[in-house]
Amino acid sequence: MGRLKDETGGPLPFIPRGLSRSLAALYVGVGTTLFDEMVEDGRMPKPKRVNNRTIWDRVELDIAFTELPSAPTTVKEFMALRKQMAAAQFGRQNRPKEDG
Repeated sequence: MGRLKDETGGPLPFIPRGLSRSLAALYVGVGTTLFDEMVEDGRMPKPKRVNNRTIWDRVELDIAFTELPSAPTTVKEFMALRKQMAAAQFGRQNRPKEDG
């Protein structure tokens, strides 16, 4: 991905408030696929629409990122998180399918 440039071709002296999907993902440090999942499950905010543009508010991204849980720092915390993730995965696999 290229760097953001101003009208003269030089680097922008600031980070824009509105970010495209790919820049929003880069801003929070994940790829676009994971970013899409995080938007879908509510860990990241939904975008705003400006005419035909879909943009994410950098300030909302900052708030959402701050609210993300920290990584486990002990083996006990890690094992508890692993157990929670396995239970969540088991629940998704055994959920009745919706007719559609």
